[in-house]
Amino acid sequence: MASADGTERAAAEKYDLLIAFRYINYMEGWNRIEFQVDPGLKTPSVIHIPSPDRWDSELPEWARGRRDGILARVRGKTSHMNREFNGY
Repeated sequence: MASADGTERAAAEKYDLLIAFRYINYMEGWNRIEFQVDPGLKTPSVIHIPSPDRWDSELPEWARGRRDGILARVRGKTSHMNREFNGY
């Protein structure tokens, strides 16, 4: 039987991204974070993300302290896009 911590860690290893025209959903099981996107046609699309100072206060508890890891995954899955990240 897995501990709660082991279960959470296993769930965090499985993730997916839904990339839409105006948003990106980052998903780990039932947990979701939505990042707003300003699409650009002749300019890069802008993906809005909370700054390091705002991340833990604005996102759900399961995502706190995991900004770098989650954003690395988002960057990896959106590398095909002409995009830039905007911290707010």
